[in-house]
Amino acid sequence: MRNALIGLAILAFTQQAGAAGWTLPGPRGEVVREGKAFVCQGLGQAKGKKLPAEDCLYIGALAVGMSEATLKQDLGPVDDVRTDRTGATHYVYLRVAGVEPKFITATLVGGVVVAGQINGPEPLEGFSFNGINLGTGASAVKAKFGAPVKIEPSDNPGAEKWSYAPANFSFEITDDSVSAIRVATDKYR
Repeated sequence: MRNALIGLAILAFTQQAGAAGWTLPGPRGEVVREGKAFVCQGLGQAKGKKLPAEDCLYIGALAVGMSEATLKQDLGPVDDVRTDRTGATHYVYLRVAGVEPKFITATLVGGVVVAGQINGPEPLEGFSFNGINLGTGASAVKAKFGAPVKIEPSDNPGAEKWSYAPANFSFEITDDSVSAIRVATDKYR
């Protein structure tokens, strides 16, 4: 029974990702290090052009700045909805593929995504941030972004939070590999 449910979840996710009609706000960019800072550099037609930082704040189909309607259209039905004490709404999507479940969390304020995070021990197909996915080795993160600005304990036991502030992305590292990736606006970093 469990294998049948996992199979259905994998099929549903594959169909959603395969449709790949993801609607992202603005041109897609890539975060690159420029001295001690990070800049958003355009890809595709905007290749090499500096873009607003928000254009680089996406993990696959999950993008800061996307509307609630687009989020639901691109990721499908929400598995859980929670509201925190600040009034922010958190949409949680469970994806079961491979050995362990993965979670995609979108934080919304006023119907717009202000933060996105993915969690899990192994890659989540279609959801990477600048070539870094769940399960990527810590050395690859350092090779791509350099040493973190700050390392602190995570709320998750055994994990460290690697912050690249003032850039609006961070990673959690568990057992020397990425177990969470987060992108956010300044207020929700």
